[in-house]
Amino acid sequence: FMTSKAAAERILADLAANEGAGDLDTWALATRMEAYVGVKKYPEALRTLGHYLRTPAADAFELASTLRQLEEIWELTIDDEPGATLLPLLKAALLAKQDGRIEFSSARAMAAIEKLAKQPNLEAVIGDGLFRTLRWFELGLERSRSVARIETNSGEKVGTAWLVRGSDFNTAWGDDLYLITNKHVISPMHNGMRFPLPDGRRAPLAAECRVNFQGLGTLCEIDPTVVWSSPCLDVDATFVKVLNLPAGAAALPHDPVPVGPQQRPNRVYIIGHPEGRDLEFSLEDNKVVDVNDTKLHYRAPTQGGSSGSPVFEDKSWNVVALHHAGGQVVPRLTSTGVYSANEGILLETIKRAISA
Repeated sequence: FMTSKAAAERILADLAANEGAGDLDTWALATRMEAYVGVKKYPEALRTLGHYLRTPAADAFELASTLRQLEEIWELTIDDEPGATLLPLLKAALLAKQDGRIEFSSARAMAAIEKLAKQPNLEAVIGDGLFRTLRWFELGLERSRSVARIETNSGEKVGTAWLVRGSDFNTAWGDDLYLITNKHVISPMHNGMRFPLPDGRRAPLAAECRVNFQGLGTLCEIDPTVVWSSPCLDVDATFVKVLNLPAGAAALPHDPVPVGPQQRPNRVYIIGHPEGRDLEFSLEDNKVVDVNDTKLHYRAPTQGGSSGSPVFEDKSWNVVALHHAGGQVVPRLTSTGVYSANEGILLETIKRAISA
């Protein structure tokens, strides 16, 4: 039997012999990259991956297959070389493709991407287009530091929230940092009682909650006095102040061009705490399916606990909406009928409600 190293060397020799007939196709480039991994020539594997990712035929199916080969056959992980270099590149490229999808842990991916982004030869090896994609990936990880989990003081995990600059919503609030979440996550008293929710529960009060910034490694208290909360769940927004915010806390930027029927992103991405878990990115099936003057519908997956998450446009990780609901039978925004979709409240809708 031939050893894996001997087989890889044989493959590399065969590819080199056939290369004179013309450029290697997508499959041959992927094979060469894997063979370099097999003989532990990692710089050559990285260089070949760069050529592979730039080929037009490297679609989402091809990239997902290559990623699966590296993870399941070669058992690479982002904790060690060469996985720490090759896997983030593949995943970033896969995100840019139609119907591309990945799953990852925020903390591990952040460490790998930050390490990768510091490599001085990255742009020269991979090319300008992919370099921007990696910067986009890194920017999303930076944004995650401003996203937090809302927990009750007893430890129950109830939703997601994120930091905003007050003047972005109301000039009277100045440039102080505020926390925005859903009204059904935190709400003030309503007629002497906790605000009633459709499922029969009562919304928690600010005094009963705290905020966990996992990306900053900080647990903060919440000012018990709510700054503003929408009268009903149609806007479904609440603003509070956070006590003892850590250094480095920053507001998430808004998209400079408000989203609406004439200006809609192709995809959106969500960072939050689905089911109360650690900070996670929703990066699968992210197409925007409808938008009107008040709300945005999309297919980015969410779960309970994602309530209150920021909804980002797909170019620069600017926030366009506040996630608040979803389901299998959601009325369409601009036509009749229903479909499966998640729903976000446009930021302009929230601003109008505050002004009113």
